[in-house]
Parts: sequence; C-alpha cells; structure tokens
Amino acid sequence: MQHHWTHRLCTLLAFSTLLGVQVSSTLGAVSQATQHAPTFDGFDNLLSSSDLIQGLNAEPPNFGDPGVYENPGDLGWHPANTNPDDLLPAFTDGLGGVRNLTGLLNENFIVGGNMPESGAPVKVVEYVLAEPSDIGKINILSGNRVNSDGRIFMSASILYSTNDGATFQELGYFQSDPSGSINSSASPVSPFDPAQAATFVSIFDDASSTLLSGVTNLEFSFYAVDNDDTGQLADPFDGLNPFTGEDDALSPAFKSPLIWEIDVLAPSEGTVGDYNNDGLVNAADYTVWRDTFGDTVPAGSGADGSGNGSIDLADYNTWVSNYGASGVAAATAAPEPAACLLLATFCGALAVRRPRRGLRLY
Repeated sequence: MQHHWTHRLCTLLAFSTLLGVQVSSTLGAVSQATQHAPTFDGFDNLLSSSDLIQGLNAEPPNFGDPGVYENPGDLGWHPANTNPDDLLPAFTDGLGGVRNLTGLLNENFIVGGNMPESGAPVKVVEYVLAEPSDIGKINILSGNRVNSDGRIFMSASILYSTNDGATFQELGYFQSDPSGSINSSASPVSPFDPAQAATFVSIFDDASSTLLSGVTNLEFSFYAVDNDDTGQLADPFDGLNPFTGEDDALSPAFKSPLIWEIDVLAPSEGTVGDYNNDGLVNAADYTVWRDTFGDTVPAGSGADGSGNGSIDLADYNTWVSNYGASGVAAATAAPEPAACLLLATFCGALAVRRPRRGLRLY
C-alpha cells in the first residue's frame, strides 16, 4: 500500500512543479512564495475584500488616523495614470488589474535627468491600521494587461510599527524573481515561456501562522523593476543591493510595475490545508504534517487542519481534500531543472521510507 501512496504523492508533486510553483526564498522565518499566471486575471480568485487594509484608500483629515499616507520619498504616479480609481484605491479594492493603467507607478529617474536614480523607491505608502492587529500573511499582486513584459515583476521593502509609528522595524526586502529574469512576449525565455501577465507574491512566516503581532502601521516602498525593453528584471541599485548584499551586475531598474493589490491578512484568513502558510496547499504541507504527526498543539495551529488540537489522520485527510488550493492551477511557468532533480530525489527517498510511528499511508 505504501508504494501506491508514494506514487500518488510523487504524481501530485510533479503536477505542482509543472504548474510553476516556485521554491520559497527565506529570510530567517520570514519567507516568500511567487506564482505567475499567463492571464491578467489568473489570481483574482485569491484577492481579499475583507483584509486588514481593505478600504484604507485615502489620506484621512487628521494625521495619524487610520488610512493611507504617501510618505516622503514617494515619486507620485506615472503621468499617464490619471484615473483616481487607479491610484491608491486600486491597492485595496480587491479587484486586481481592472484597467490598463491600474496601479501604474512612476518611473525612476533623477529629477530633470534621464538616468535612473540608484536605490530610490518610486512609491512609499504607509497604512495606519484601525487597531493593533496580528498579521498572518501579506499578498501583493502585480501584472500588465497590455504587454507581457518586465513590468509584471515586483520588488518592495516593508517596514512595520507596533507603537503607532513612533519607531519602525524592517520586515524585509522582497523581489518576486531573481534579477536577470526575462518576461517578454516577443522573445519568451524559460521559465517565462509562454510570457506571463501576472505575479502573485505571498509573504509569510514559515514556522508560524502569525507573521507579525500587534502591528499598528505598515510601510511599503515599491521599486522600479525593469531596466530595458527586453522585459529583464533588475534590482534598483547600482552596485550592491544593501538588503541582499549582492550585485546583480545590471544597471538600476527604472521602469515601474503596476501594483494591482495589497492584501494584509489576519492569521485566521489562511487556506485550509496550507500548513506552512505559503499560500499554497502542496507537498510542503504534507512534510509539516508528517514531521509533527502525533503532537498536541493549540487547536487550529500548525498542521492541525481539523482543529481538534492533535496532529492526526484527520489533518492528513484535510490536506488531501484541499491539495492544489489557492489558485495554483493558474500558474504555468515551466519547472527549472533543479526543481525536477529535487522532485526525483524526494520521490526516490519516499519509496524507501518506512511509515513513521506505525502510521499506515493509504
């Protein structure tokens, strides 16, 4: 029986790999998962209309009141983006890329010049929450309805405060894909072949259902992503990226993304069966369940999908019944060779693994 179950899991793993699920990058316990879709509306089913910043779409009359503020350093909006609904309201309306210019940020040029300004964010927005809140996940959707090009990528740094903005701490710098990645409908390059139209980035804690606790303020600094007409992603820094300590050897990006949605989700808003909180229900969640099988945990935490406070077969069944949730089927990027090798190695290891703690796998 174990052999048949192993074959089934490997089939599921292969399926998720072919659908373009990318390996998460990790900064300590803070991780990100990136998905791409060939259509601009490929992730609309993942958008929230009830998250913690829903409706915070304008600067309030009194400084410090709940709302959104364009902070110092913000470069405004692209001159072509003039519809008020495509500006700040677009980030929190739960609708995605409604129009061609929705969420189009400004370009990154030195004022009065034609050269990129190294390291300068193009949009700096701060959300003041209605009350101190725990955050389970942050999702950011970007894309391009008109052209499949480098504007679909996303890079941002995120700060947070737990004392009403008196001081801020760094959550991290998040770049949707490695510098040098090319998304171009004219000259598709693997793994972006066919060219992609939308990018969905999830930021979460890989060891907990809670990413941040008691947050009062969140500041997002978005950067330019594309530095030429080939659709090539570059970071915005000339030389070393101060966040990563690496030099991508590319000139600073100056073309800005189109940010379609920012969702800040409470811990309870996760997907059933998503035991590692990366926005996907896949083989990685089985690993969390397997490694904690038999443990007693706070109800609903970790791999306790049934909510009974124990990691048991009911939680395995929850994982199976929700496998593939969170819109994974919308992503179509081809798997990289390293991912296929990892898949083969993992499946081979499963074939010889004995069930743990007397558990029978069906």
